[in-house]
Amino acid sequence: ASSLHGLTPRKLASAASHVGSGGARRTECVLRHAKAVRSAPPVAVPLAVNAAATWATRRDQMVLPGARVVTSDGTQGTGFIISNGENGTFVVTNHHVVKDSIKQDDRWDSVEKSSKKIECTLPVRVEIFKYDDRGQHLQTLVTSAEIVAYQQFGNKWDFEGDLALLRLRAPAEGVPSARLIREEDYMDEVRVLDEVVMVGCPEGAPLPLPTTGHIASLTEERAGVGLLLSHVFGNPGSSGSAVYRYSPDR
Repeated sequence: ASSLHGLTPRKLASAASHVGSGGARRTECVLRHAKAVRSAPPVAVPLAVNAAATWATRRDQMVLPGARVVTSDGTQGTGFIISNGENGTFVVTNHHVVKDSIKQDDRWDSVEKSSKKIECTLPVRVEIFKYDDRGQHLQTLVTSAEIVAYQQFGNKWDFEGDLALLRLRAPAEGVPSARLIREEDYMDEVRVLDEVVMVGCPEGAPLPLPTTGHIASLTEERAGVGLLLSHVFGNPGSSGSAVYRYSPDR
């Protein structure tokens, strides 16, 4: 062990190096104390308590933020709550999920005597799900949302994009939001073969379906943007879902 109640190997070595009156007795005392600490029975924590606490954390971090997004023409996708507070509830999804709800209309400008493109957005439906302590479905909250920002899918010169931000017209009170990993934590902690979880809302499934996989590569890059390649199964309708790496600390 690297430490026994503050008795590190370095301290034990220092105690063993004492020479002179009483030095041997002091060393024997330290070593005897170390043996006593080592042989002391560990404090047992019931497995059921640990399992329940871990499940509650995983549910709050990964399952509860998930949402289904449905457009007026019936296109379905997935989203996740990115912020839920005084300013409202905001959901992130893919732009291609809601692109048909973004319209460009031609309107005649009588002053400039020309036609102008005017953008208008249609509301989308968002479903939020609640569960009991075992993960069984209790309730589905249905509300409409407005598209407040979006970025179309990029290309080989500008890869970042395909994102849309929705604001729910009725806040989802008490529902936790997903937590984004900080860049420094991502660089320090994320490794190939780490387990990841995706919570998608596939077409035909009444509820979100979590699937598990692993990080397959950290070396992918496109247009100067580093990509994380994950090996996790997702059915059609899962576009817009988050990929989570569980952390007991965050």
